[in-house]
Amino acid sequence: EKENIKVEIITHDFEQYFETFYELMLGTAERNNFKLHPKTYYQNIFANLSKINAHLAIAKYNEKEDTIHFKGVLLSIDGKQKLTSEKNVDISEWKKLGFHAAQEILNNGGTALMAEIKQHLNK
Repeated sequence: EKENIKVEIITHDFEQYFETFYELMLGTAERNNFKLHPKTYYQNIFANLSKINAHLAIAKYNEKEDTIHFKGVLLSIDGKQKLTSEKNVDISEWKKLGFHAAQEILNNGGTALMAEIKQHLNK
């Protein structure tokens, strides 16, 4: 955590962050030209996060610096598998940061891990 970025780890009450998350997803999808699942798909994920021992990291930026340090994590249901993406980028790269971090995680085992999580949630 740098002086200019405050990171908060959320372990419960995920639903209160959903609208902010979804607005960010809409903007990211538009900027990077990809389609999202229906909103209810993501609402279902948020509603079930507490059942899978999930954590949500929220980073808040202070404009004193011109770089962002970002760390994203995807955990398996049992918490034994952890995939991460950690990046330091210039502030001008903020629009693509989430997309590139997600792609890095998905390309390094995240796609299979997400399939396992979906399968578990559909039981």
